[in-house]
Amino acid sequence: MVELYRLTRDPKYLELGGIFVDMRGSQPGGTDVNQTHVPLRKETEAVGHSVVGPYLWAGAADVYAETGEKALLDVVHVYNRGGGTDDANLDPLMLPLGLSNAEVDALVAFMQRAMVSTNAPVTGEKPIPPAELPK
Repeated sequence: MVELYRLTRDPKYLELGGIFVDMRGSQPGGTDVNQTHVPLRKETEAVGHSVVGPYLWAGAADVYAETGEKALLDVVHVYNRGGGTDDANLDPLMLPLGLSNAEVDALVAFMQRAMVSTNAPVTGEKPIPPAELPK
């Protein structure tokens, strides 16, 4: 949805992208697999399907890139410190990343850039064919 917003500049698409992020965890009975057990902004551990999760997090990064919403940036900080401080169910494999503030800023900038650089019509960039990527 955010890509449609970038293309058209119609705010309804950006709003809808935010709604999609908000919908996760908004209904009772969710699961870790589809990441509907807790709202994204309150996540304290990285759980879920390895394919579904990145779509949610990339969408949230897209919304943050356009809105600067602090709550979405806070999620990055939760992962950086290794999850919540009072979560008895925290996976022991979730360890602090130990990133400095500058590294967190660089990570967020990278995520934002990654979201934009694949859209050639918006940025004017030519996507690199997979065969030409460095190995």
